[in-house]
Order: sequence, then C-alpha cells, then structure tokens
Amino acid sequence: MIQNSMLHATSFNKEGSPEQTRTYWNQFLGEQPFEKYELSLGVELSRDLLKIAEEHALTVDSIVHSAWGVLLSRYNDTSDITFEIAVMRQAFPEPIAVELHLEEHLSFIEWLRSFQEARALATARSDKFSEGHYTHGLTGCEFHAHVLSAEAQFIIKLVYSGSAHAHEAVRRAAHHFRSIIQAVVGNPAIALRDIDILTDEEKQALHGFNGPDFQFPGEKSIHHLFQEQAAAGPDRIALICEEQRFTYREVNGNANRLAHWMIGQGIGTEKLVAILMHRGPRMVECMLAVWKAGGAYIPLDPAYPAERIRDIVGSSGCSLIVTETAAAHPWLTGDTLCPAVNLDDLETELQEYAADNPELSADSGQLSYVIYTSGSTGKPKGAMVEHLGMMNHLYAKINDLAIADSSIVVQNASHCFDISVWQFFAALTVGGTTLIYPNDLAADPDFLIDSVIADRASILEVVPSYLSVMLEFLETERRAFPELKKLVVTGEALKQNVVKRWFALYPAIPVVNAYGPTEASDDITHHIMNDVPQLDTIPVGKPLHNFNIYIVDQEMRLCPIGAKGEICVSGIGVGRGYLNDAARTDAVFMNDPFTQETDRRLYKTGDLGRWLPGGIIEFFGRKDYQVKIRGFRIELGEIENKLVNHPDVHEAVVIDLEDELGTKYLCAYLVGRPDIDIAAVKTHMSQQLPYYMVPSHVIQLDKMPVTPNGKVDRKAMPKPQAMVLV
Repeated sequence: MIQNSMLHATSFNKEGSPEQTRTYWNQFLGEQPFEKYELSLGVELSRDLLKIAEEHALTVDSIVHSAWGVLLSRYNDTSDITFEIAVMRQAFPEPIAVELHLEEHLSFIEWLRSFQEARALATARSDKFSEGHYTHGLTGCEFHAHVLSAEAQFIIKLVYSGSAHAHEAVRRAAHHFRSIIQAVVGNPAIALRDIDILTDEEKQALHGFNGPDFQFPGEKSIHHLFQEQAAAGPDRIALICEEQRFTYREVNGNANRLAHWMIGQGIGTEKLVAILMHRGPRMVECMLAVWKAGGAYIPLDPAYPAERIRDIVGSSGCSLIVTETAAAHPWLTGDTLCPAVNLDDLETELQEYAADNPELSADSGQLSYVIYTSGSTGKPKGAMVEHLGMMNHLYAKINDLAIADSSIVVQNASHCFDISVWQFFAALTVGGTTLIYPNDLAADPDFLIDSVIADRASILEVVPSYLSVMLEFLETERRAFPELKKLVVTGEALKQNVVKRWFALYPAIPVVNAYGPTEASDDITHHIMNDVPQLDTIPVGKPLHNFNIYIVDQEMRLCPIGAKGEICVSGIGVGRGYLNDAARTDAVFMNDPFTQETDRRLYKTGDLGRWLPGGIIEFFGRKDYQVKIRGFRIELGEIENKLVNHPDVHEAVVIDLEDELGTKYLCAYLVGRPDIDIAAVKTHMSQQLPYYMVPSHVIQLDKMPVTPNGKVDRKAMPKPQAMVLV
C-alpha cells in the first residue's frame, strides 16, 4: 500500500494564496477520478510541530516528508524507499523521485538530515535534467498526500484511487501518519525503531485474531486412535489402493508385527527410521510401526538421486532404513551408514511376531516425523514435528472438513510432502477410508477425475496449478462429483480465476484454501469458500485452533491491518526446528515475544501476508519472490493475479531475469487458450499495472514445469533468448 506515492506539502512557511494552492493541487490531479480523505492534526500538535521545526532550524515540510518516509517503510516493510515530491517550476508542479535507505538505529533527526541530503541531490539532478524543459504530468501514482495549513493547523489531505485503496485502509494510514508525527514531536531524538504506529486498541484487535483454543486428548497419537478404530470395527476397509483393499485388522496386525521386530532391533524413543519406498499400504504400515515402537520416521522417495538419499541418511543419523525390492537403491547393498532392511526378505520372519499392540507409553512431545525440505544453500533441511503438533493439525482437518467414519479421503501427495500425513491418517483415526492413488494415476488429471468419481471420494486435495489443468478437462467435458464434499487447495498461491472456474462448474462443492509450512506441522490457516470472494487475491483464511499468527515487519514489530509483512506462527503445532542444524534453526525459530507464555515456540515462515479486516490473512508468496525493477520493489504475485484475470489466461508465473548487461527485467509465462493474443495481454496489463510492473517478455507454454510435489518449478522456466518469442 502507498508504494511509490506522491507527496505535496504547502505549510505555514510557504508563500501562496489559497487560489494558488488549489491550482497547484488541481494541476497534479486534473480530472482523474480520485477519492479524498482529510485528517486534521489539531491546533496543539500543529503548533508543537512548528516549534520543533524552529528549534532545529528545519522546515515543517522536511519533517512531514521524513515522517512520510517512515510510514512508507512500515507499510511496505522495506528499508529502501522511493517516493516523489512535487516542486514548482514556472508555476507548474513537477515530481522529483527521492530514493532513500532507512536505517532503524538512526534518530529521527539523523534520518531527517539524511532525507534532506537525498532530496537536495534529487532536486539538483532534476534541475540539471529540466534546464529549459519542464514536466507537467504525473508518473501514474495512485496515492497522493497533500499537507496544507488552514486556520492555524495542518491538514493531511490524502487523495487516492478508490479502485486501488479501500477508504478504511486510507483512514488507518492517515492516523498512523499522525502517530509518527506525535512521536517525533514529542521526542525528535527518538530512534526510528522505537516509533510505534499502533494504538493499544489496534494491538488488542490484532491479538484477537488468534486461533481459538481447542482441547483434545494429548496423550493419544495417530497410532492410538487407529488401534481403537481397529478394535471397534476390525473388518471395515481402512485402505484402498488400485484393486487392493485392506481392513483395519490387517493393517493394524501387520504394523504391530513390524513394530515388535523394530523394538527388537533397538528402535525406541525418538529413534529415527528412514522409510524408502513407494506410496502404498505397506508405507502406511511402516509409519504406524515406527510410532508404535516409539520412533519417528523420515520419508524418502525412491525417485530421489542416490546422493540426496545418502546425504539425508548421513546427516540425520537415522538408526534404520526400511525399504522394499521395488524401491531399493543399489548402494543399499554397500556401506549405508546405518542398517537397512528389505521388507520383502523379512515377510516370513515377521509372521513369527505377535499381532498385538505394543504396550508402550508415549509422550506427546516426542518426535513423530522429520521431513526434509529444500534449503537455499542447496543442503536440505530436516523439519522436526512432534506428535502434539501433528495431532493438532489432524483435528483441524477432521473438524473443518467434517471427516467421519463414512469419509473416503484421497491420498495423492508425495509422502515426502507434509500434506501426506493428514491425507494418510485423518480418515483412519475416525473409522473412515484412505484411498491411495499411485504416482502414475495422480499425475494424470483426466484419469484422476474419473477415479475420484468412480471411487466415490469425499475429500480431494490438489495444488492450484494441478487444479487449473483439471479444470481444462472439466470445462471441455463436465463430469459430476456426486460424493465429493470438499475440494482442498494448497501448496501455492490460489488465484481468483481458478476459484471462479471451479464454482462455475460446481457451485455446491466448497473450496478450502489451506496454507502452512512444514515447520509448523503443515497447515496453520483455512479459508472455506462457498462462492468466489470479491477480492483480487484469495485469502488463506483464519488461524487454526491453538495457533497465534502475527504479521511482522523486519524489526519484529506487529504490522497494522492492511500492511504487508512476514507471517509468523506460534503454538503447539510449531516444530522443534531443523534436525542437527542449530544455525538454521536459530535463524527462524524463537520464543514468542508477543505472549507471556514461556517456551511457546514461534516460527518465521519467510512468507508475506497482511491482515484484512475481520482477521483474515491475504497471502502474497515468498519474500524471495520480491524483486526490485528500476528502483521499485515489486511483488511478483501481484502481477500474476492481474494476468490470470485475462479471460484467455489460466495460469501465470512471473520471474525476474537479467540480460547480458546485468539489467533486470520481468518475464511472464502463461498457460491458457491456444494462441493467446500476447499483444492484448500486454495491453490488459498496462491498463491495470504501473509501467515498471509490465513484463518485458511474455511467453506462452503448453504447461507449467512442476516439482515432484506438484508445485510450479520457477527454476525450470525457459529463458526468453532460448526461444522464439510470441
């Protein structure tokens, strides 16, 4: 919000009649359809402001401009600020761009001095450029601040595009601006980091957005609840995989035999067991067996390169590798750093073990699993999740998706992806059925659609890019989902056009937008939709039970409603950190500084979001997806949202690239109707975005490249110079 704003100031120490002031103002806005909001600083604050200016030999303008820079920094969560100041040239106002770097340790007076230097430099450059030439137009800003004097007080007049900024958000921004003025007038030497723009009422409202408290039996984990279901209905179908069906009795018995064997091998409390096999009923039995033995599992995909598997096994210090013939790697026959067992070779021996449940006590604070995610350094990170956090998420899914003993939940996610946990076990803990779709079936949208219908599935979860491909089939040939109760979407930012296309076909099937990091036991928010939200972006919703979520700036200060910042989460779902990696753990895990509770873990997600009124979170993607082009900081997700609003575009990804001279530019990749009119798309973007946000290149693809987890693979996008551009 208010990024690249225009600031105008007319104050006590400026000469000029009211008529000249109106002319000055109208010259900037002309007949543009802007809306207005005015905030009076009051006589007392205005007098104090003027007094401070006189004491420090400053102009009121310079104080106001510097305070505006602080507001821009807070609202855009950046230390690099770009905005424009109007100067008069031959009775015409001309905008001058001022670029600054805000350092939080500076006092306001020090910041003001640096601002004056930057403004003087920008003015000098503009004078040199404008010699004999004057600019009378605007640069397309959607937000203008005008500070003027009237009857012995200052008035902050905000003029803005109503389509870009909500009136209530502008009102909040004006009052935050006033808070900054009050803080610096009260203490000009105040450090910038100590300026608090939030009122106590706002802070209370933000804390009111926390997830509700929910009590559940913390002494019971998944394997305990599964055992209870196996005892209550042993002949019910627990798992379906292609033509195979397994009862609760069979799955529980097989898991118990393997658990007894593992205990005999020394597997116990928090011992790590790597499971290297393809998704299927045997994997479910292995996961249950590890928990029953007191250990925690590490999922490994047979499709991983051998070197990655070796790295994970070596860095984790796991005690055992469990695999099968179809998944075994050749190197398992050599030095594997720890014992490895092929279950196909163990079948006869396992039959000699008891099928009874192992009688082991369990602590909800014990590790349940370690999932390795990609790391920015190239070294994968092992996120540690405890039973209590896992169960908290499981209950959230059961409650919000209304999963019951009649439910059939599709399991189609990679077992190395955190969402696989609830897909495998949510139904099994309440007496329902888990429907496991092998990789080849899950990768074929057309086949998956037919299978979901034929198998009478109740709950399906997919990533947005996969859903977009599904919709292409369904829009060509609409097929009914008579048993589907909810569609869950996760893993990527969900675009409005995808939701709109779904509800156009299936208005009676709700869509749940789920968001969360592996480090916090999977999802931390749900947004349940029965129709298309009237927003440019689809929110990720409200915090799940037992979670506190904060939107913070770079200094870990709470952001006001409407301001972008980093999403942080605390509560019982937050994991321990990264296995055997204290440095990376310390970088993003900490004690919650916003509560009085001791040892309440908080995780900094690295994702950007903002609060909307009512405690709903709007998601903007990774902080990594922010780029600077021509001095302007840009959210790539904002451009993508505008692109998919074009009727011919179904998916859009925007990345920043560099040319041979090192100049950054934007490149957009589109999937949609055949032979998209690229010129029309560019015109569409130029009508909705500032010039610096319009991609230089637009490339149409048949489909987006994806990672093994089904997310769009930005690194695999073809470079423009390697293709013939359309």
